[in-house]
Amino acid sequence: MKKISVLYGSETGNAEDCARELRDALRKDGYPVRLCDMFTYKVDELPAEHLVLIICSTFGQGDAPSNAEPFHQHLTNGSPKLPGLRFGVCALGDRSFEHFAQAGRDMDRLLGEAGGERVIARVDCDAEYEVPFNQFKQSVFRYLEENEALYPRAESSEDDEKKSSGGFFGFLSKIFGKGAQSEPVVADGPVLSTPPPSHTPGSHRDAPYPARFIEGHLLSGANSKKETRHYTLDLSESQITYQTGDCVGIYPENSPAEVDEVIQLLGYDTEETLSFHGMTGSLREVLLKKACLQKVTVKLLERVSPFNPAAQNAMTASGAELEAYIHDRHVIDVLREATGCQLSSSDFLDCLRSLQPRLYTIASSASKSPRKVDLLVETIRFERHGRQVQGAASAWLAAVCQPGSPVPLYLHPAEHFRLAEDQQPIIMIGPGTGIAPFRAFLQERELRATKAENWLFFGHQHETEDFLYRDELLNWKSQGLLQNLSCAWSRDQKDKVYVQDKLQEAAQDIWRLINSNAVIYVCGDAHQMAPAVHEVLANIFAAQGQVDGHAYLEKLEQQGRYRRDVY
Repeated sequence: MKKISVLYGSETGNAEDCARELRDALRKDGYPVRLCDMFTYKVDELPAEHLVLIICSTFGQGDAPSNAEPFHQHLTNGSPKLPGLRFGVCALGDRSFEHFAQAGRDMDRLLGEAGGERVIARVDCDAEYEVPFNQFKQSVFRYLEENEALYPRAESSEDDEKKSSGGFFGFLSKIFGKGAQSEPVVADGPVLSTPPPSHTPGSHRDAPYPARFIEGHLLSGANSKKETRHYTLDLSESQITYQTGDCVGIYPENSPAEVDEVIQLLGYDTEETLSFHGMTGSLREVLLKKACLQKVTVKLLERVSPFNPAAQNAMTASGAELEAYIHDRHVIDVLREATGCQLSSSDFLDCLRSLQPRLYTIASSASKSPRKVDLLVETIRFERHGRQVQGAASAWLAAVCQPGSPVPLYLHPAEHFRLAEDQQPIIMIGPGTGIAPFRAFLQERELRATKAENWLFFGHQHETEDFLYRDELLNWKSQGLLQNLSCAWSRDQKDKVYVQDKLQEAAQDIWRLINSNAVIYVCGDAHQMAPAVHEVLANIFAAQGQVDGHAYLEKLEQQGRYRRDVY
């Protein structure tokens, strides 16, 4: 019987969640299916596959996720011949990035060039991926139903997948006590015959390290509209070795008040024991530590729509209206609208994604602070649908963490955002929390006694309230390490001023530095700031150098002299 393979490449877990949902749906319908991450998958087995369904996210500037790099390289460099392979690709990404969903698009193209048959059209998913992913899933089932002779159904089996042991909640059991268990290891044929590689704690998202919380304090002023905090975490007992410019992924917990309201709305027993994505514990523990309550899934809407007229209307409307409905709500909002909802606790959990880590760029130099990391985090708080909403990780860090508390994290190397050579000038553009890696860069250059020119463009709302790391920056400027500090305070005057305005003012000097082999760095908001900065830089190069500005930026990017870490 022909088995279907579902492969995923995932950086923070969204693609993995989608892959698991697709696997579960296929298994429930009786199709023989196995699930595997691309790192574990043996690429030399590809020619023998009958149907491969790939779900892959994109990281950085169009790069494949770390667990998908070997698979991507095999397709790129190995020149495989895959004439008998049928495949379909779902590519996850974010349209605010220049290389939107590039990793998945590349895999789709390369599999076709290798002779594979694209039996399911590629679907590209934006940051709000629920609706397009559901469309991809429906396309998969349509294809299977139309080709029933090729893929006959069988009795589903729980023994058709090799599950990894331990992982994130294996480590959490040591950190938080009871409730975290690993899933059993089950044999699954040749492709998954080798156990997944073990990871040193902190080296991989499936093996977080319980860093010790040292301290945290408010950086923004009392009257600021932004609550921005500095945190320091201890790595002294770990084997984590980071480089300046790297990121860490932090696993947060959900708000206890929100968890308790969800349980109350559905009338569940708080202490009921359940299993969810590798964790076994009480319902309250699972909802606190493992379930994502921020992302509304199409499956959840399908289950609650009989009790929720708004959800029912969204489900029968256009895809755009459904996406808008999902984007505007968390799980609790949907449940509040579902009067008299009747849904078993296990069915409810089956509709949820797992709580994913949040990536933060390290704000400290690896040379200066090799055994600890500093983080700069804006605490997200706002009101929507008559309730206070908060960011899962940022609010958890602000409210829950006390000195000595464990903070599960892992290192995410940022190879695309390394500090330039000592002799190269650097232009750093980082408004808001985008200043984090540039604090690290300046610490590093101070330690190295670098003589090359350093220019920082920083922006925020008000100078008196939002001048993050003010004393450090002014001290570096007075010492001559930071030769130029250009600040844009958007709300301190009638007309708003942003970092791109300050860039335009410095056009001649920027062109001078570029001609001195300078490297440009951009960190921060990917949706508005980064595109605006990109356009201003292109205009500067066109005006100052009489060149095609966009082509020149592309050339700089290829040379490693235009580097972005945007989110």
